[in-house]
Amino acid sequence: MSEAITTEIKEVAFFGPTGGCALAALKLALESGCRCSALTRRPSHLLTQLSSLPQGTLQNLTITEGTVQTPTAVLETLRSQTNSSLPRKYIISGIGGAPKFGLNPFRPTLDNPHICQEAAEAILSGLRELKGGAAEGEWQQPLLAVISTTGLVPGELPFVMKPLYGMLKIPHEDKVKMEGVVTGAEEGLLKWVVGRAGLLTDGPAGGAVRAGYAGRVRNGSGKWGDVEGVAVGYRISRGDVGRWLFEEVIGQDGGEWVGKRVCLVY
Repeated sequence: MSEAITTEIKEVAFFGPTGGCALAALKLALESGCRCSALTRRPSHLLTQLSSLPQGTLQNLTITEGTVQTPTAVLETLRSQTNSSLPRKYIISGIGGAPKFGLNPFRPTLDNPHICQEAAEAILSGLRELKGGAAEGEWQQPLLAVISTTGLVPGELPFVMKPLYGMLKIPHEDKVKMEGVVTGAEEGLLKWVVGRAGLLTDGPAGGAVRAGYAGRVRNGSGKWGDVEGVAVGYRISRGDVGRWLFEEVIGQDGGEWVGKRVCLVY
């Protein structure tokens, strides 16, 4: 008698799920049968955005109403559905602030200029609490992917994009601090991937996405452009960022991208 083959049902926590990138990844995760949790201020808005999914898909979605400033809501979103003392295996954060324009229209800020940093700190704080309550030897590091932006370091932008990105000083400072929180986490708490997206558009998914990072060596696969080093480009759709997150972070456990700041562009 042959043994039954069991298929892992992947569990994914989403923060900022109503934003385009994380929303695209959430839709793909739900369609594939993943068990997903989502933290949002407006559950009804999220459900409206998901209304095009096949009937029954949403039975695998648990929504928690709240913000990253509410520790209990963050913790509830992180908890595994099968073992509440542990986190879900994958965590996607697409949290970002809404643009806010002051007297100088060329220096936009955010409604909360520290939201990305605060979100990262809240997620890590929740993970520390869960790890502190886990039985000895039980902790398995979750994989956290955060959505950042290109242009934070030299060499990531085409020359003509530099003036535009120069106006985004305050939002970019928040992204830098967010990355620092995630990449500076203590050893053994989590694994991470930083997705540095190009200028985001609302175009459909399906573009020729190129992914690369400092020091990358071509492996001949041709996948994601098989880029040598950093991928330099102008833009990418939110749908394609979500597709990359789903296929590589959730689908491949992060693959070669774990521990890397990955530029995603066309």
